[in-house]
Amino acid sequence: MRKILIVFLLVFGVIPAYCQHPFTQDLKKLATIAFPDTPQVKKTPGRVYYSFQSKGVMYMASVSNYYNSVGDNFTHDLTDTAYASLLREVNRLNESKLFYQKKIKIDGLRGIEYGFVSKDDSSKYYRYHRALYLNNTLIIFGINSFDSLKIDQKALNDFYAAFKVTAPNAERSQETIADSLFNLKTLVWSVLALLAGVMIIFIIKKLM
Repeated sequence: MRKILIVFLLVFGVIPAYCQHPFTQDLKKLATIAFPDTPQVKKTPGRVYYSFQSKGVMYMASVSNYYNSVGDNFTHDLTDTAYASLLREVNRLNESKLFYQKKIKIDGLRGIEYGFVSKDDSSKYYRYHRALYLNNTLIIFGINSFDSLKIDQKALNDFYAAFKVTAPNAERSQETIADSLFNLKTLVWSVLALLAGVMIIFIIKKLM
């Protein structure tokens, strides 16, 4: 499913540009992103893709259900696993090359930013994307361009800045059951170590 997602993001068609009026697009009640104008929407099972093209640049966002099976819920650190899988699939695509990647924070949540070059129908595209795994959902957004862009390009940074996480803090989760159990285990061992230290100090004082 994850490879299909990447291919889907690459081959989606070109959209005609119209008079631009900023449009805030809701992304599964988890986040919003402001497009230069109303994006075209394409839906497939488990996935929604939004895109708008203007002046040789395509603005895109996609929202996908990430879990493939119940077993994913018991995968430790599924967030990093999702990002690693995404980057592997990018590198496996025909004539695509990842040219940068880095870990970032998006509204305090763990995300990634990456760029890659690919060819579709003999045309070369430079793709600058960010990804956020949140509440069993993988959100990808960014810009696809015929020309290479600087990482600090205004249009790119403006679009990145137009992304806002809207899910209430109490309802945001990047953890699985396995992560919760791991964190609980770590907490228990920390408390036991602290108690053991206190007991040792107490015994030493008694013996003195």
